[in-house]
Amino acid sequence: AVEGGRCRPTAMLLAPSAISFAPRPPVAARLPAGAALPKLIVFDLDNTLWTPELYQVARRVKAAPVAGRDVKLFPAAAAALHEIDTCDRWEGTQIAVASRTNQGDWARTLLDAFEVPGDPSRRLSDLVAYQEIYTGNKRAHFESLRRRSGLPFGSMLFFDDARGGRFGNCEPVARMGVLSAHCPNGLTDGVWAHAVRSYAALAADEAWMGMVVPASGGAPESPDEASASASAAAREESNGGPHDATVVRWLEGKASRGAALHAGGSITLPCFSMNMPFAGLVAHGRKTLETRNGTMFERATGLCLLHVGRRTYPDGASHGESP
Repeated sequence: AVEGGRCRPTAMLLAPSAISFAPRPPVAARLPAGAALPKLIVFDLDNTLWTPELYQVARRVKAAPVAGRDVKLFPAAAAALHEIDTCDRWEGTQIAVASRTNQGDWARTLLDAFEVPGDPSRRLSDLVAYQEIYTGNKRAHFESLRRRSGLPFGSMLFFDDARGGRFGNCEPVARMGVLSAHCPNGLTDGVWAHAVRSYAALAADEAWMGMVVPASGGAPESPDEASASASAAAREESNGGPHDATVVRWLEGKASRGAALHAGGSITLPCFSMNMPFAGLVAHGRKTLETRNGTMFERATGLCLLHVGRRTYPDGASHGESP
C-alpha cells in the first residue's frame, strides 16, 4: 500500500462487513529503522473493533448476528488489521482479542464469519492468535495472555473504548504494565497511529509501559494521573463508587474530621481491610462494625477507609450461591 514500501499492495477492499476501506500508508513503515513494535496487539471487540455492542444487538435480534449486516467492523479497525497482516515491519507480532461480553458465542461466531481484510480466503479467527472472551475483568484476560503467549506485559499494546470508572479497562490494564490506548468512539486512524508511535517512543526511552494513550492525541498518561490514588484501586476492586475528582473534593472537605491533608493534596486516613461479602454489607450500611473483645478500633475516630480484600473467603465463595 506504500509506493516502494515494504507492504504488499492492495486495491480498494470491501470487507464482508459491507464497509469499504482504502488501505492507509502503514504507520509502522514510517517509523525510524530499528524502532520497537509490540509483540502482541490486543483488541477489545465491542465498540473497538466492531459496532454495535453485542448487548445492544441482543435487544433486537434473537438469532446469532450476521457479520456485515447486524455487526460491522470499524473502517480504521479493518485498516489496522490489514496493516499488521501485510506489512513486513509487523513480522513476529501476534494479535489477540480480549472481551468481557456476555455474548461470547456470538463474538466467536463473528470472528469466524468476518473475512481478513484484503484476504477473503481467511477469517478473522485465523488472524487472531489468542481469544480471551468471557465475563469478568480484563486483568484476568491479560494474566491469561501473558501465560499463554510467554510475553511480558511491556511487549503488549491494548486498545479499548472504556478508560476508567466502574466498567473501565484501559486504566486497570495499564497498571499491570501494558500500554493501553483509549478509543471511546471505536478504533480510529488517529488512535491507531498515535498508539503505535507512543509505544515506539516509550521503548526507545526504556520507559515504563504502564500508561494510557488518550484519545485526544496527547502524551501518554499515568492511569492515576489527575485521579485520587487512594480511591482508584478501591473503586476498581469494589466495582463502583464516585468519580475520582468527586472523591478528592469530598476528602478535602472532610480533612478536619480525622483525615490529614498534606501539601500537594495527598491525604492520610486510617484504613482496615475486610473480605467480601462483609465489606459490601458495611459499605452499604447493612452491617455495622463492632469490636467484641478486640481493641483494633479503640483509638479510631472520624473517617476510616475500607479496603475490599480480594482473597477468596474460606467457604470457597459458596456464600454467594443461591440456595
